Amino acid sequence: MKLCRAFWCAGIIALDEVFRVEEFPRPDGKVQANGFFAVNGGCAANAAVAIARLGGRALLAGPMGGPKGEDANGDRVLRALKREHVDCTFCQRIPCLATALSTIFMNTRGDRTIVTYCDERIAATTPTDADAAVAVADVLLADNCFPDFVQPICAAARRRRLPIVLDGDRRTAENDPLCDTRRLFFGMLARVDWRGRSH
Repeated sequence: MKLCRAFWCAGIIALDEVFRVEEFPRPDGKVQANGFFAVNGGCAANAAVAIARLGGRALLAGPMGGPKGEDANGDRVLRALKREHVDCTFCQRIPCLATALSTIFMNTRGDRTIVTYCDERIAATTPTDADAAVAVADVLLADNCFPDFVQPICAAARRRRLPIVLDGDRRTAENDPLCDTRRLFFGMLARVDWRGRSH
């Protein structure tokens, strides 16, 4: 029996800045954080790290700010991914743009408030070579945050008859090309399904 060895993760890559607070600030208010840390984020990047930590071969593809040396957040994210043994060969750095960023406030009950930033030109990026990106993959895990980037990779995976796991992080329509059910499995764990309907 062949075991899955190479997992391609395609989609959003971000830097998360997390503030621990007693309570969320009220409108026009200010609170003092009692904890802070910065960590890699984004559905695809998180999946790649989890796979690598479990002993799998993790490969990551996603658009980021760049180039190296001009987008500090992107440089930081890639250094952290390298330490996690994630292959970032197909991460595309877009000149003069910033890597996606989230600021997360988390209170003592575990509730979160999240503010995200992503330049629309990052979201509109398409992969340089989708077929090459999946050439060594056994499974593709994709999120739907950057559909222009992910859709060609999913199409290339279907041509190779690879299983595809879709993390439906954002609401979408039933005729979304990403939701082509050929070789597709839904991998999200959420209280709202991929069409935005409550379970």
